[in-house]
Amino acid sequence: MESFVVQELQRIMSHVLTSDPLDIVFSGLFTPMPGAESPEEKALRELKSLWSQVSQEQHEELLVGLLAFAREQTNHQRFVFCFDLFGSLADSGVVPYKLLFDTLIHHLDFNSSQTWKESFSVLCSHIHKVDYKVCRELLILVLMKLCDCPQAIPVDKLFLIKAAKEFVAKLLDRNSGLLPGYIAYSAIAKHFPEGSSTHWVFEDMWQQFTNTFMDLSDLISVKGRSELLPIVGFSITTGHVWRLDSTSLKFRRNHVLPFSDEQNQPQSKLLRAVVSQPCSKDMVTMMLSLSRQQRQRCRPLEEVLVELLLMAMSRSEDGDEMTAENKILWEHLSSQLVFFVLYQFARFPGLVRLLHDKAIY
Repeated sequence: MESFVVQELQRIMSHVLTSDPLDIVFSGLFTPMPGAESPEEKALRELKSLWSQVSQEQHEELLVGLLAFAREQTNHQRFVFCFDLFGSLADSGVVPYKLLFDTLIHHLDFNSSQTWKESFSVLCSHIHKVDYKVCRELLILVLMKLCDCPQAIPVDKLFLIKAAKEFVAKLLDRNSGLLPGYIAYSAIAKHFPEGSSTHWVFEDMWQQFTNTFMDLSDLISVKGRSELLPIVGFSITTGHVWRLDSTSLKFRRNHVLPFSDEQNQPQSKLLRAVVSQPCSKDMVTMMLSLSRQQRQRCRPLEEVLVELLLMAMSRSEDGDEMTAENKILWEHLSSQLVFFVLYQFARFPGLVRLLHDKAIY
């Protein structure tokens, strides 16, 4: 059973769109009376009255009902008239722009071509009337909605993708002043991290947008940083230069920017170089942000320790006698193992398992 809001909405729209047969027959002979109310003005007046009568929780229901009524229209002019009402309701201050935009985006249907096209037409025409926070939310909503579109786009549906791309391009265009580029990049990178991506039709646009930040990322990054190796006791250990993520071993970033592939790789070489140096325990815990109170396990650290153990085993097997160099190496690794296992930064069963797997293969 339809609610009161939907029934009243359908009554208003049916009344506004219903024409007298005589007006249709003699439409070319009649002259509108001065001051006569147009169908759009009449619809706006009655919809304003209905909007003020219903509760705030029913406002979205009213918009959804108007959208459903538009979809039922078989006449294209009536269909466009309903979507023009969306913009007029928002421009007159009745409907908040954010509520209107959210409703249109959440009810986008790729199989309903007319609704899709007219929805993006309304979005593009009125997007400049909201602040950057709303633009940021709409950008993410549209990109997530487009992920539900089929990967194989029929030729007769390409104009729908073009309409969506025009809206996204308008948001990403710095000259439009709708959304700061850095905020747009941060929002997209947050919702579409590595391993996930937007729909393939936006990959070229996303790549071009990303490339505009490369000069900035090069400006604030250290050239050849991945090739620099610290010397324990002489390098600065309190700064952020050597800090790594304890899970991925990638450099910690204070900025969400697209850095080069070289600087986005796991820095196993850097950690191995530090662990292999004497008196490096404190520097390792600083690099990986490990706390002796929390006793957090670090699996990449276990892998580095196992690699150094295998290297020491290989050196010991090359000679018949234990050389002084090999003896110092084993003493150093023993000290490192005792410390990291004691504070549970590395787990002994995990070390044994890794050593077994790598020794076999």
